[in-house]
Amino acid sequence: MTFGGAQATVLTVTDDAITVRTPVHPLANPLNSETVDVAVTVNAGLPIQQAVTFANSYTYRSSAVGSP
Repeated sequence: MTFGGAQATVLTVTDDAITVRTPVHPLANPLNSETVDVAVTVNAGLPIQQAVTFANSYTYRSSAVGSP
């Protein structure tokens, strides 16, 4: 699973949910949020992996004090 192309740390996987720790994403401007694509790749033991990308589906926000 990737967020904006950066690999996430997968914590748990169930039949209906994936829990991850999102990768660090430095904001170009800490005052503005940035939305990225999320890609999930499934390896079902087949020669070809299946992947799906959710466009603009995760938003990074500043953790700076005083941010909106």
